[in-house]
Amino acid sequence: MASLRTPIQYQPKPYVLHSNVMMFHDWRYIHEGTTRWTTADGGRIERYPDSLPETPMWAGDEMPLGIKLRALPSETSEPFIEVDKPWEDFLRHPTVVYEGGIYRIWYSNVKYMCYAESDDGIMWRKPELGIREFDGNTTNNIVIGTGIPPEPDYFNLGNVFVDPTAPPEEKYKALYTRSISRKVASAFTERYPDDVSPQYQEGADPDLNRKIMAIGGAVSADGVNWKPYSLPLGVHRADTQNIAYYDRMLKKYVAYFRTHVFRRRSIGRAESENFAHFPLPDTIIWPDPSMDPSEVYYGIGRMEYPGAPDYHLLFTQQWRVTEDTWTHRVAASPDGVLWGFLPGDSDVIKRGEGRAWNAGAIEVGAGMVDLLGNRVGFPITEYDVPHKHPRLRGLGKIAWVSWPRDRIIALQADQHGQFTTKKVRLEGNTLRINVRTKHVGSIAIEVLGNDNQPIEGRSFADCDHISGDYMDKLLTWRGNPSLGRTPNEPLAFRVKLSFGQLFSMRFQ
Repeated sequence: MASLRTPIQYQPKPYVLHSNVMMFHDWRYIHEGTTRWTTADGGRIERYPDSLPETPMWAGDEMPLGIKLRALPSETSEPFIEVDKPWEDFLRHPTVVYEGGIYRIWYSNVKYMCYAESDDGIMWRKPELGIREFDGNTTNNIVIGTGIPPEPDYFNLGNVFVDPTAPPEEKYKALYTRSISRKVASAFTERYPDDVSPQYQEGADPDLNRKIMAIGGAVSADGVNWKPYSLPLGVHRADTQNIAYYDRMLKKYVAYFRTHVFRRRSIGRAESENFAHFPLPDTIIWPDPSMDPSEVYYGIGRMEYPGAPDYHLLFTQQWRVTEDTWTHRVAASPDGVLWGFLPGDSDVIKRGEGRAWNAGAIEVGAGMVDLLGNRVGFPITEYDVPHKHPRLRGLGKIAWVSWPRDRIIALQADQHGQFTTKKVRLEGNTLRINVRTKHVGSIAIEVLGNDNQPIEGRSFADCDHISGDYMDKLLTWRGNPSLGRTPNEPLAFRVKLSFGQLFSMRFQ
């Protein structure tokens, strides 16, 4: 089994800014500060001096003060895909890919995986593909489902993703839950004896036709015509949304699965050199003591910020069994292994009121993409009744949940804040910021060179202060937008932020 050691544990300084953007999803690039004790006139006191001065004075450098991180609430669109076909009965787990100017979405429908597409993310079409048969004809948008070889076993989509390393015939990959016979389970066990959960036999009997829960996978050249793997990718109980992707930093396939700890639904992670097989996942998140005793984790909305594969986000569904309600929190990670939940609103995806179409359960989809109006978001499925509420078929509507670009998480100063970044390697020689301040607030930034001193002409005194709401503001120093660095020089930045929120610093 692959080690869960974080790949950034021993990362040397200065840190590489892989995506050429500094977003404040966590504290990764914020200097924690240094401390020392001095005499009254500023002389340094050793930790173990021969004698102590009468009044040692504390002195700190680069201290982050008056700032905090905060997850921000989202906005939900009107539904754009609803049940309107005879083969659709219960829409679940939409996953989206945007490429070539087209939004492509795949979604579950109990027995089938269906496909739709859009030019703008608003108006959608369900093409008549002629691939899978339903009720005697193939005039439908079904791409995977009952009847795929080797057995009729599909029942829940995890996600679809584009593999940047695959040959053309395997460009698209799909992860889903399936059921298998004991015969297929035995064949998997013979090949991967260490990667079968003891739980997989739970409830099974000697009858070879009895089904066992497993993880299925398929590949496709076009996202429409799919070739499923005959053996499962894993054999363990993960009857929910499971997410896989190719990690360009690790150069490995990574998947997040439902796991169970003391029978509580949790979230696990596994790595693999190939998509055809994943080892048993290691649980990385489970219901901790900060949660209600009836709360468990359900869906696994792992996302990658568009254009920034080193910024991982996890939008969890937390099921409170006592109320049959779901709430949603967001966690951030620099590598997909280390995760931290963000303070802020306890539910970043709001339900509707009363008997509204979105007043019940809300399932997180997969795939964060750029949307019209300079926004980013991902698809969700919303219901008018709670998760376990009795319902008729024909349930579920797919909509967008979104934020203004970069504004999912804020570095916030309620009054006067300051911090210094770690030293980073970046490309470009200008800085554009996404910031919002009150009328009485402002932001100023100075650039620090190799000697940790402000570069000439790039100090706070030179910075043209900014006040207001800007999503893409070019920072200047006495009108000059250049960072003033020598070629390839690593940089750090000191920031003064008052009564405002800073979302990102992008370099060009």
